[in-house]
Amino acid sequence: MDYSYKTTYMNADQIKDGFTEGGNRKTMLGVRLFHELKHKLTEEAKERGITLSEYCENILALNEAVSTEKLILIQDLEQSQANLLLFTENMSKEKAQHKLEIVKAQMEISQLKKQVEDTKPQLALVNHERLLFLFNQLKGKKDSINLPDGKLREFLYEEPKDLLEAMILSFTIK
Repeated sequence: MDYSYKTTYMNADQIKDGFTEGGNRKTMLGVRLFHELKHKLTEEAKERGITLSEYCENILALNEAVSTEKLILIQDLEQSQANLLLFTENMSKEKAQHKLEIVKAQMEISQLKKQVEDTKPQLALVNHERLLFLFNQLKGKKDSINLPDGKLREFLYEEPKDLLEAMILSFTIK
């Protein structure tokens, strides 16, 4: 049986077994220290109503428990730091991805603006005052036009572009 001192993990049966198998399980420990420290420890033990030996034993047991807890906290801290590093790396990747998406979106916007500028002259033709006047005269009416290849094409004037198309297709070069 292991007779090491671990008050935090001992139960009543272990303590009883320790006495019956090996007598008193505790061993003597001699410590050299300054008189002032011994006096201080003695006073603190008296304030608690225990012997100096019991008080020092409690300090050592508490130190072991604190050391174990400290080790666990250090491991938790290291895991948290690793998680933080991983999170930071992921955030950097996400940030780079978003920057790339923004650059792509800006390029698309630039291309769309160019397309709008390129279509403005065409829109000017469709919005020409004379064309709109003629369209208003023919709006909703049907028409047929002989195409240059001799075929007949039917038109319903629903939009100005319909009139423009009819005009283009009916034009003959002299």
